[in-house]
Amino acid sequence: LEIGQGAPYPTGTPPAEATRLSPEMLPDGRTALRFGLAPFLGFEATRAAYAPAATWIQARLGVPVTLDILNDYSELSDAIVAGRLDVAVMPPAAWVEAKRRNPKLALGATLIQDGRTAYSALLWVRSDAASEPLQDLKSLRGARIACVEPNSTSGYLMLVHALLKAGLDPAKDVTLIMAGSHVEAIRMLARGEVEAAATATSMRAIAEEASIAETGQRLPPMRLLYKTGTVPYDALSLSGELSPEARRRIVLAFASM
Repeated sequence: LEIGQGAPYPTGTPPAEATRLSPEMLPDGRTALRFGLAPFLGFEATRAAYAPAATWIQARLGVPVTLDILNDYSELSDAIVAGRLDVAVMPPAAWVEAKRRNPKLALGATLIQDGRTAYSALLWVRSDAASEPLQDLKSLRGARIACVEPNSTSGYLMLVHALLKAGLDPAKDVTLIMAGSHVEAIRMLARGEVEAAATATSMRAIAEEASIAETGQRLPPMRLLYKTGTVPYDALSLSGELSPEARRRIVLAFASM
């Protein structure tokens, strides 16, 4: 497996010795592998979603794994760039910026979701009479739009790009409100606090599931106003403090899930 070189996807579960990390493979002074994420589903939901992955990786690597949910993508990038994290799941734009800041970072893999390796940014509006005038991006002039945060690829950057292409100034022609997570952006739309919500592929379905689990209620009907082109799914970023062999074993452990 050549990291970052388009290697064939590993099949089956590798033998334990292929993914086992010895303590000396960790960065100096580290007793556990630090696995970091931003709260793109919200703090508790992100932790719940990834806790099983951390448990699996810990069993495969044979060293303790801590799951760190940082405040946002900016803080996540700072931590992996500075070597305070060993592994981080980062959206494509955040990964590119982090790699620019620290060329020693390695791309271990990209996520696969529902068989896809790429995703889009989606702009949702309510499906009711009040939203009928909203039929294209230009009709959003004066609207409030719930975004995720400024470093979110699908929940902000791709939306801003689309607005600019449509001739709208994101700083003047619309009001962009940072929700902090994809799920909260959709909930803001559901509550009628904004006229539109920017999010990623599959996130509306995730928000729907969360609503049913928490309240027993489905979200109000929504319709898709705009869909962008695609970008690669999130990057599994590996610290430059890890040796090539440690990186290889970590990637194998993730790929074996």
